[in-house]
Amino acid sequence: MADLSGLKLRKLNKTNWDEYPVGGSFTPPHYPGIYTGRLKSLEFQSKDGFLTAVADTIIEDALEGRNVELRDWLFTKPIQQGRRKGSCRAGDFLLACGSERRPGEDPQEWADALEECVDGLFQFQLDWSCYDTESSTEHARNYEDFPVDPENPDVRQPFILIKDADGNDKRLTARQRVRYYITNKV
Repeated sequence: MADLSGLKLRKLNKTNWDEYPVGGSFTPPHYPGIYTGRLKSLEFQSKDGFLTAVADTIIEDALEGRNVELRDWLFTKPIQQGRRKGSCRAGDFLLACGSERRPGEDPQEWADALEECVDGLFQFQLDWSCYDTESSTEHARNYEDFPVDPENPDVRQPFILIKDADGNDKRLTARQRVRYYITNKV
């Protein structure tokens, strides 16, 4: 028997072995398409000196057995080039929520406008991505980047197999992401 007398240990809570969770479970992402989300909470951060809101969302029209949670980063930093120059992800989100607020240069105005959208509904285009946190590498950005399911060639597998730094097989699962917000602005 192990001698634990020299350790300062607390008494454990009683374990319910009948309902003990065994193994991990993978809830597959939704297939790409347009969905309705509800903003549940925001957490504000600073990135490169610009306000960023981490938005936790629930998919309202979720399919049974699919992941209903979604996280997005609403950046106020303006896009610097291309046809979307001057717009930002947080602005797209405000428009998608139907907000009439048009924040200016003050980050507090942006935070206040975004907070008014908590519990609000919005539409978005869902897609998949796949990121390896150990190597900081993105392996897939879109649903089409995932391998075709050999048993059902009309769909993609919700994972990618890669080799880790030691040459061992590693399975990376798909994450659902907001590709863009439906702004209803013509």
